Amino acid sequence: MIRVKSLAFAIVAVFLLASAVPAVAATSFRCGSTIVKQGMLDIDILKNCGEPSSREIVGKTTGNLELNIERWVYGPISGYMYILYFKAGKLEKIESYRP
Repeated sequence: MIRVKSLAFAIVAVFLLASAVPAVAATSFRCGSTIVKQGMLDIDILKNCGEPSSREIVGKTTGNLELNIERWVYGPISGYMYILYFKAGKLEKIESYRP
């Protein structure tokens, strides 16, 4: 009886860990016929991918000139959500996850 409970606990623990996978860094993703990758400008991504499902300013840079840091969310695209981070209109980072 104890082994059955231990096995059931292990199965539940593995399931919970697998379903709690955080966003991972991605280097690119396909949006229509365009491959979106780091270094692209926000205007080019808007032109090729359209408006994101979510768009917000999440911070500002420090220094003499304050620049916006934005987070855009696209998806689901092929089962993945893509989170894009821009600094001063330039794509700095892409994360992806399965919802």
